[in-house]
Amino acid sequence: MNVTFPNSTSPSTKADNTQPIQPAKTNSGQVQGNSGPETSSAEVSLSDTGVQALAAQLATVPSIRQEQVQSLQKAVENGTYNPSSQQIAEAIHEDLFGAPSNTGS
Repeated sequence: MNVTFPNSTSPSTKADNTQPIQPAKTNSGQVQGNSGPETSSAEVSLSDTGVQALAAQLATVPSIRQEQVQSLQKAVENGTYNPSSQQIAEAIHEDLFGAPSNTGS
């Protein structure tokens, strides 16, 4: 499967903007939905309008939740912010590995 971004204006755009996507594999390493070698070739295209619409939506999402930051700052200043050891461990795990741990709380 190939994904094509026609006329992309992204700074990381390469001369060939078609990139292959690998099929999903099961835990046993088999490709899902295929009983043999890959025989189909599907393509997905995003128009400039679609990419621009997604970029516009993303631009409206704040990168910092200021209300949450202020609330936590106030709790730290007041001495009322007391995260559990589990919360601290999960935050460290997420910081190191980029994903929450699977232990849950």
